[in-house]
Amino acid sequence: MDLWEVIASRERLPYLYSGYPNPLRLLEATQANQVDIGVGCLTIAPERVGRYRFSLPFQEEGLALLLPSDGLAGAAGC
Repeated sequence: MDLWEVIASRERLPYLYSGYPNPLRLLEATQANQVDIGVGCLTIAPERVGRYRFSLPFQEEGLALLLPSDGLAGAAGC
């Protein structure tokens, strides 16, 4: 939200925040022209590319799983 506020301030764009319970509802609102811009953590999925215009991500994070060299052999309950 901080990034959006910087952009809106710099470009002198008026805006009003609206909350949505999940990303699907936000995407539905954009399809119904209820909002002009959706800001959130949205996945650029192949089925969405033709219907929505995405900006490039400004931040990327990864998820890593580290395991001991013997795998899960020593894990309880395995």
